[in-house]
Amino acid sequence: MAGDGTTFVATQRAGIVTAEALTPSGRIRDRWRLGRGILAEVRAAGHRGFVHLLPLDAWIRLGPGPGEPASGAPQRSGSLLLSSVVGRNIRLGLARTDRVTRAIELHPSQEIGELALAARDGDGYLTVFRVVRKGPTPAEQFQVLRVGDGGRLTSFAIRDRSFADPMAYSRFRLGADGNLYQLATFPDGTRILRYDLGEGA
Repeated sequence: MAGDGTTFVATQRAGIVTAEALTPSGRIRDRWRLGRGILAEVRAAGHRGFVHLLPLDAWIRLGPGPGEPASGAPQRSGSLLLSSVVGRNIRLGLARTDRVTRAIELHPSQEIGELALAARDGDGYLTVFRVVRKGPTPAEQFQVLRVGDGGRLTSFAIRDRSFADPMAYSRFRLGADGNLYQLATFPDGTRILRYDLGEGA
């Protein structure tokens, strides 16, 4: 939901992605046809909506004439959060025009199978990645790395908790309340789990 109460939603049918802007009363205010792609997630930054499309791995700004695809996740400040996995390392930074600031590189001891979340956490960063597990069975663990003020690093593990195939590409989200949320599936249905990221977590 955007700062002015607008809700952005997107759908994918027959490989075509469309998006809509809904007023607080639920009326459709705008509609955009974004073309072919795989819908990954929808976000709002300030008063604007953005759609993340795969396999392009780009964010499309919603508005009068959708904007050019951007390679980073939009932030309220107007900058883009860049994230990438290079070998066994995670690189993060904030891009604005032709400059990158607050760039860091994390060197986890585990091998990275998938970067499930990269988010700005106050003045720091929060990342979640799937740990590669050697052997005939699939990985069942995610690792959380949180870089706080002054570069203080905290880490903890999260079980995969997938009883069924994932229903969304974006299974982790940093909430507005500062806590981490996970979409998990169980034999009796789907749940959203919250992880308290308070001081000392």
